[in-house]
Amino acid sequence: MRRRESALFLALVIAASCGPSQPDLHRSGRGTGAISNGPESLPPGAPIEWPRSGAVFIGVQTFHERSGLEVPWAADDAVDLAWLFTHQLRLLSPDQVTLLLAGGPEKPTSRTHLAALRSEATVIEDRHGGAQRSCLDAPTIMTTVRAQARRVGPRGVLIVAFASHGVSQHGKHYLLTADAALNEFRGVVLADVLDSIAAEGTKRLILLIDACRSQPRQGYSSPKPESFPARLPKTFLEDVNLRTAYAVLSSTGPGGYAQAGEGNGYFTRAVIEGLQGNASCLPNGEITLGNLAGWVSERVPQLTHDGQQPESRMGGIGGVRLVRCAPPTRPCEILKPAAGAAVKPVDVVRFRILRPEIFATVLICSPVNNVCYNQNPRDEPIPTHTGEVVDLAVHYGNPGTYKVRVVSSADPAFLRGRHQGSFLDRSTDANRPVQSCGPAEVTLEKEIEK
Repeated sequence: MRRRESALFLALVIAASCGPSQPDLHRSGRGTGAISNGPESLPPGAPIEWPRSGAVFIGVQTFHERSGLEVPWAADDAVDLAWLFTHQLRLLSPDQVTLLLAGGPEKPTSRTHLAALRSEATVIEDRHGGAQRSCLDAPTIMTTVRAQARRVGPRGVLIVAFASHGVSQHGKHYLLTADAALNEFRGVVLADVLDSIAAEGTKRLILLIDACRSQPRQGYSSPKPESFPARLPKTFLEDVNLRTAYAVLSSTGPGGYAQAGEGNGYFTRAVIEGLQGNASCLPNGEITLGNLAGWVSERVPQLTHDGQQPESRMGGIGGVRLVRCAPPTRPCEILKPAAGAAVKPVDVVRFRILRPEIFATVLICSPVNNVCYNQNPRDEPIPTHTGEVVDLAVHYGNPGTYKVRVVSSADPAFLRGRHQGSFLDRSTDANRPVQSCGPAEVTLEKEIEK
């Protein structure tokens, strides 16, 4: 979520679901030794020393009991954030990362990334069933977070991404763990997590919270209200004693619901997009934590049709520089057909991807009725990688002139469906989440009968 830029940064991302269990866990990857925190004081705005940083990404999507607590895309959120930091932004090396999962990611790209991370990072996966049970329970999560906090240097950053339900009981705020059930809720206490991090000498804290802050409601990242009466906290963080410099980005304000779309929680998706360079930037081309908060505050309502309004609080590090803005380059280029070419009724569109981790859709647009038609197989956006060349068979209609476009977005659900209607060209704005290549205007001529 950040490039090799500056400032000490701790991120806690809360997004989906789980509960405590046994310590018998499946682990893969390689661990790292602790880095001692010295007595050095950290001046405001000090650059991040990424080699002396660490991260824990937690996605608890499934529970041991069939309780209806499951939260869609929680594992995807954790894997996607881990992959973003290690492979896309390259801020952290994989051996600085621990990934905790209950349940597996659903998107094919996320599953592929997890397979790679298993051999590069420390991966702890919740596995239960039969006589042998294991879980990402509260002790496991607390131990893992504290261990990573211990390895962070005085100018480093600890990133903790947590996907889970949040509830309040007896004045304490809990993030549910994999062994939670409707009749027996369990979880980690948020204040205990923060205290354990502070106890290891972490200098700065950033919380990115993707969790409801109201009574659970079906269809959101929370259980059914009639079967899970515990109210989620409205204060949630206000009563937590933050003893370090901090920034808090929350998916919703008091009383709000955290929603999830196809592929990720909307808040997590907005955070990923912003750190991929889409947030507004300073004149020098850098994105600060404040810029990221601004992007998220606009993007989440856009994704949820004003159904969710994020909230942020800054404690002295809003000006911390994180990444650079996205370069004003084209996302792709159309290699075939060339502009002005004559095409056949069934032909091929060839294009090359120039930007990382986008989904592409090929459209054939008729100037006669200003309608564009999706040419992708099964009308699904195509996952791509930088430098990839894609050949796609397309179908033209009646003889005439057509415009060929390749439209890209980080949103895997964008332009899904055959009939697209009129298309608004947004390719001139490099910071928008949707861009297009082309159009290449071509002609389908009527065949002459022999």
